[in-house]
Amino acid sequence: MRPGELFGLHVSDFDFSIGTLKVQRGTFRNFEDTPKTQRGRRTIYVDRWTLDMIRELLAGRQSGRAFTTNLGTPLKDGDVNRDVLKLSAGRSGFPWELCMRSAMDESA
Repeated sequence: MRPGELFGLHVSDFDFSIGTLKVQRGTFRNFEDTPKTQRGRRTIYVDRWTLDMIRELLAGRQSGRAFTTNLGTPLKDGDVNRDVLKLSAGRSGFPWELCMRSAMDESA
């Protein structure tokens, strides 16, 4: 999935009973839009472990964007680095600098 597609997911896009999510929109600079092509709209099967983590993250929410900042605002690329990767690295004891290096290598 592209970052904009991930940031555009709504709670209603997940079907936990059959283990799927529907890509129906994306975001770019906080503007939501539909995919440019018909192939951009698709259903993705998600493993049970990942779905369990998403369900826990949603904490019973039934609507709205699935992934937001700590303030509840829509995610952007920089927010993921600051709010997610850095926090996760700190909790796990993994050096933040190595996380950033790995993330940069992946995006190249």
